[in-house]
Amino acid sequence: MGKKIPMSWSIITIVVTIINLMYALNILGQLFGDAFACGYLEVHIPLIVSAIFASIVAIAHGYKWKYLEAGI
Repeated sequence: MGKKIPMSWSIITIVVTIINLMYALNILGQLFGDAFACGYLEVHIPLIVSAIFASIVAIAHGYKWKYLEAGI
């Protein structure tokens, strides 16, 4: 098992997930214009990207893939 992940990295992971979902649901497009628009309304792809980001953060803090894969 790796070392304890700091609260700042946990918050960054949550913020990345929220931003990904806001992009997928076209909320960013409504707030900031067409530059951030996404009309697909597919939320499974941003959730996969967020899971990959969270896995990278965990691996960077010393967790092994076998531990993450087990979901303990």
